[in-house]
Amino acid sequence: MSGTVTFDGEPLPNALVSFYHEDDRPSHGKTDASGLYELTYMADRPGAIVGKNVVRITVATVEGEGVAPQKELIPAMYNVDSELTVDVQPGSNADVDFDLKKSGGPG
Repeated sequence: MSGTVTFDGEPLPNALVSFYHEDDRPSHGKTDASGLYELTYMADRPGAIVGKNVVRITVATVEGEGVAPQKELIPAMYNVDSELTVDVQPGSNADVDFDLKKSGGPG
């Protein structure tokens, strides 16, 4: 699974995109400079678990060795209180794009 994340119409780089399935581990991907992400379920398995997934998108980071923490810029409705869901189908899925808004609204 892959797609593009934009924030108020502009590509959102360095965002963590996570698909959380209620019965299994999440899939994650990080956006590149053009907002493109590709999900990985495990190191050797791309994609996401089939079924309903809650999607969380964040740019916040924690402080690490030589890395300053990054404050969350994305509204909570897209991450900690996510309203985003995707129904992943078996087989190949079309790109799943998200256009996030500062003021909230559909993604």
